[in-house]
Amino acid sequence: PRFWLGDVDRGCRVRNPQPEPGETVTWSGGCRDGYGAGPGLGVWFNRDGREIQRVEMTLVRGRRHGEVTFAFPSGTRAYARYHNGERQSIRRVRNAGGPPLRPAGFGASTPGYNWTRETSRGCLIWNPKPQPQETVTWSGRCRDGTAHGPGVARWTKAGRPSQVDTVTLVDGKRHGRARIHFPRSGRTYVGTYDHGRRVSWQRQ
Repeated sequence: PRFWLGDVDRGCRVRNPQPEPGETVTWSGGCRDGYGAGPGLGVWFNRDGREIQRVEMTLVRGRRHGEVTFAFPSGTRAYARYHNGERQSIRRVRNAGGPPLRPAGFGASTPGYNWTRETSRGCLIWNPKPQPQETVTWSGRCRDGTAHGPGVARWTKAGRPSQVDTVTLVDGKRHGRARIHFPRSGRTYVGTYDHGRRVSWQRQ
């Protein structure tokens, strides 16, 4: 359906009131009966894989309900109130500053918000969509402290397998063709990357 997006990790549906072609979303909160549920952070990406907004919210059957905070790459923030998916009020603050909205439990002691240190040798891997309690192992080699070359990155969230990347990394970032598999939803995507920037993306 046009106004719904499935979270790329679990396929959990999140209401998208202003859909754009090629958009994707991650959802850090709960999933109930296939819909986003409870408090969490939704992160939206455009068709090129660039982050376009973060939304801290509570979802009821996938719809925003209660107090909602939006954060945009420009530095603007918006504070809104929703009732069962319908916006009741909104207030925008330009150049609001402050730390980026992060999923609950993501510690400030990590080596940069978009970098994750893999567990076996400690080399860094670029992580465009960080999630709480997330870890990664890397089968390839490390160069100058970052994962480098072909290999398989296996991601877990709260101890459960969440994503398997068969990929080439250059200085820790995806480059060239990548196969991304999400075990929980069973979905597999193939994309191409240019030094971490997503160029193409399609479901297998």
